[in-house]
Amino acid sequence: MEDNIYREQLMELFKNPAYRGHLNNATLTLNANNPMCGDELIITLAIKDGVIKDYRYDGEACAVSLASAEILGEQIIGEPITKLISLTKEELLKLLGVQLTTSRVKCALLPLETLKDASTQL
Repeated sequence: MEDNIYREQLMELFKNPAYRGHLNNATLTLNANNPMCGDELIITLAIKDGVIKDYRYDGEACAVSLASAEILGEQIIGEPITKLISLTKEELLKLLGVQLTTSRVKCALLPLETLKDASTQL
């Protein structure tokens, strides 16, 4: 029963995203790609004085990748970059709240891993 609730929440994030789109004032634009399944995202961030002021994502990806990207927005906007850097894979998977297969875990982690890889540019 609880798993169904989480699945419904995941689909709600997928169907009604708050952070999907592009930022015109982006200070960082990243391309995320999972060649195993074909997921491709463009992630844009607006950063000022070490704080993530805004965040958006867009692209062609599965519901798991898109929901994960959406959850990231909820976690990082208004936070210092250090919060993004310290966010763990396990924390993100817990926030998703559904049991995923190994291949789906890669989908869920695509946005976070892309942001963490880019943290060297920040």
